[in-house]
Amino acid sequence: MATKQSNDAGFYILTVNDAYSSANVLTKVAAWDIAKGRLDANLWALYDRTRHKNDVKVGDRLLIYIGGTKRARQHFVAKSTVAHIEGPSKLKSATAVGAILGSDVYRVLTLKDTVWIEPVSIRSIFGSLSFLPKHSKWGATLMGGCKSIRREDYEIITNSGFDG
Repeated sequence: MATKQSNDAGFYILTVNDAYSSANVLTKVAAWDIAKGRLDANLWALYDRTRHKNDVKVGDRLLIYIGGTKRARQHFVAKSTVAHIEGPSKLKSATAVGAILGSDVYRVLTLKDTVWIEPVSIRSIFGSLSFLPKHSKWGATLMGGCKSIRREDYEIITNSGFDG
């Protein structure tokens, strides 16, 4: 299920929230820790109910957004590029991958060129982003795990906290 690269990169925000551990459903794992584990492994899971799961392609540019209630919540923390896309069948037997991505994975993005940043608060650039509603209840806009955005929004966010 590997995909070919397109000349026209898309732009997406991958959102991660606090979640219960796949090893112990009584243990909640902070969104920051989930993102760090995935980015350190250069892997990001898209699940059955993830928005845009079939739209993301090789070469697309990604921003990582931390939801949740703990460290760096409501902040963009990294950017990356999709290097490869694979169905979960080849990866399900890898225990480390299961621990990082969880179960019921629909597709796995292999990432490259990941850059961590000093977290950028979405509140600090709220009025500049076209995909956010102009009222205070904007949290639902980033629900669903993956949000398609315009190049201009990507550039506003990256220019707010990324070097390069």
